[in-house]
Amino acid sequence: MCDLDAANKLWMGDLESYMDDAFLTSVFAQFGFHAQSIRWIKNYQTGVAARYCFVEFADDVSARQALETLNNQTIPGTSGVKRFKLNWANRKTDSGQVDYNVFVADISRDVTSQQLLEYFQQNYKSIRYAKVVEDEEGASKGYGFIRFMDEQERDLCLVEMDGAMGLGRKPLTIKPALAPRTRVPAMSVSDGASVHGVSAAGAQQWPAPHALLPVAYTPHPPHPVPHVSMPPLVYIEDLVDPNPPRSGNDFVIQNQTELFFGIGFVSMEGTNRH
Repeated sequence: MCDLDAANKLWMGDLESYMDDAFLTSVFAQFGFHAQSIRWIKNYQTGVAARYCFVEFADDVSARQALETLNNQTIPGTSGVKRFKLNWANRKTDSGQVDYNVFVADISRDVTSQQLLEYFQQNYKSIRYAKVVEDEEGASKGYGFIRFMDEQERDLCLVEMDGAMGLGRKPLTIKPALAPRTRVPAMSVSDGASVHGVSAAGAQQWPAPHALLPVAYTPHPPHPVPHVSMPPLVYIEDLVDPNPPRSGNDFVIQNQTELFFGIGFVSMEGTNRH
């Protein structure tokens, strides 16, 4: 069942292995915030926790204050080298419903939105929407999004399906897809990704107003990373992390329109290409 109190939960990323429940509870407390619970997602094959967690607060006011106060601030006890990387875990749509979303990568290029929906609906009945992102010629880009109505099923999917086979020759990469902070005017997508997807009812539909954002994904392109044109008024601090981590590949592309997805990948110098 959909949790209408989900606005009291934040996603926290770019974590290190030593940052356990006690450590995170302590650092929030140092700023006057009480983290009621911390939920981790672990890879079911390796048992290793992901470099992110979900932090629950008493109410949405506390969560918003923590987000606005702490985001990008230095985390105590890290010698100034780590900063809070926070975002909303889920956001209510204009209809009052809460969406729980995942980003799916390494999909075979011949997989359709309908096949993506049917594959995941075998185990997760609360899925109401799936979309394979396409280029301007209608060819799959090899990744997509899935929208859940139930938070527990979303969390199970993150655990059970990351690394699973069944939609191509590569293991699937499953990551949370977070709601953006920044609103930009609605516009059509030019030279970019298709915005069509498949609902659980099988009908072609537009995405809901709250766009989905890939998190902590390293694409594996055979050629230079494709760029999907972004809408105007996307602030640079939202597109590129001003304090990128030295290790790992967590990133959030902050972008939202009223009807359309705006998706891009940023090339960075170094040993890892993102």
